[in-house]
Amino acid sequence: MTYQLVVEHPTTQTLDPDRKRMTHTDAEKAAQRVRDGFAFVGITEEWSLSICLFHKMFGGSCQQSDFTDTRPSAPGKSANVAYDTSELMGWHDDVDEVVYAAAFDVFRTNLMLFNVSHSTCQECYSRGGVTAY
Repeated sequence: MTYQLVVEHPTTQTLDPDRKRMTHTDAEKAAQRVRDGFAFVGITEEWSLSICLFHKMFGGSCQQSDFTDTRPSAPGKSANVAYDTSELMGWHDDVDEVVYAAAFDVFRTNLMLFNVSHSTCQECYSRGGVTAY
């Protein structure tokens, strides 16, 4: 994530030996871009709330298609199921975590600014066919 936000012409090859290695300075620059340069920040793990926030910020009514998973996981994989992370051997992406934290802060701030919560989004959810909240 940091790479795409700070490199002028990013390569799509993640194993490219010439690919610039990201630093905490890069992460801070990327985080600043997220804070200052994005009209909207949604969070995948909070998809329904993100859709509702988007409509509160920019207008329009919620549609069922807003909540449709257009890129479903392969069979047997789901974000709702714990998966084995032992392959990572404890590795943690502390550079991208800085950017994610900034994005999450923007998201939380906008939830408050636009008075968006699961309870205030019931009409949106209803229009979108969402019944989980």
